[in-house]
Amino acid sequence: MPPERDRRQALAFDRRRTRAAFVAGPPGEADGDGFRPLRLVAGGVALALVLLVGAAVDGMVSGRTRVGWGDHGPVVYHRVPHAATSHGPTEPPATRSAT
Repeated sequence: MPPERDRRQALAFDRRRTRAAFVAGPPGEADGDGFRPLRLVAGGVALALVLLVGAAVDGMVSGRTRVGWGDHGPVVYHRVPHAATSHGPTEPPATRSAT
């Protein structure tokens, strides 16, 4: 079994080699190009802008908003007790028949 020092050196070499492989980019490129994170950020920003503009255009063209939808004030939902459900206290709830 190799000594501990040799194992640590081999592990460090393997880490450096793996990191260099990820950072270097495709094998056909020159050595100076490397990894460009700014290109990825710019692509993400451009995609976000295209989606935002598309959503804005869709909202203006489709006209799905009802006129006066906010004229009634705030909507407050109250929790309904179990006894006051839609079927009433005397009528049993609807059940599914087994066929």
